[in-house]
Amino acid sequence: MSLIAEGVEKSFDGNTVLHQVSLQVQPGQIVALMGPSGTGKTTLLRCLCGLELAQKGRIAIDDTVLCDRGRWISPAAYRQKIGLVFQNWNLFPHWTVLRNLTEAPVRLRRMSREEAEKKAGLLLSRLHIEEKSGAYPRTLSGGQQQRVAIARACMLSPAILCFDEPTSALDEQSAQEVSRIIRLLAKQESMGILIVTHDEAFAAQTGTDLVTLQQLQSSSSQR
Repeated sequence: MSLIAEGVEKSFDGNTVLHQVSLQVQPGQIVALMGPSGTGKTTLLRCLCGLELAQKGRIAIDDTVLCDRGRWISPAAYRQKIGLVFQNWNLFPHWTVLRNLTEAPVRLRRMSREEAEKKAGLLLSRLHIEEKSGAYPRTLSGGQQQRVAIARACMLSPAILCFDEPTSALDEQSAQEVSRIIRLLAKQESMGILIVTHDEAFAAQTGTDLVTLQQLQSSSSQR
């Protein structure tokens, strides 16, 4: 499944942040979205994930349309196809790692608790943190929390997975591990992946395509 955004525009209080931005993320592709502060990277990410309504343009994953010309079309169905790993991870501190992973699929997808726990175990094993399933987020390192957040996003099997500044709170070794995980997901799961980052080295190492947002316009260069 491909994410396609066409002619996206967004303004706040008369200030145009995004103007005619178009972007595609295809299965297995890793798009690193870069640009100076104030160019609208986070705003675009929020629009693409259905957290903000684009005032113009069209955003869809294949035939499932999020919005078109300033109107929501099928936001609930669209949001089931896209996942977001937040910059600060947003793990629930009073839940164990296992419950952080299983609560959404049990409640939103009607997955049985047994099935959800089995899938969570497989994901945690692939990310080399299976021994942390009973731990609480406060006891984990930044790199471990990032991996838990990635596993949680993958629990709902999104077609597109987005990352907001994934290395901002990580040391170099942890950032290298996150890069490895992202490349593995794109290759083995055929996920389309979109990364918003200021980290040029991480973008160059991880992305298959680099997209640079400039003030009121976007330009892209394919690697």
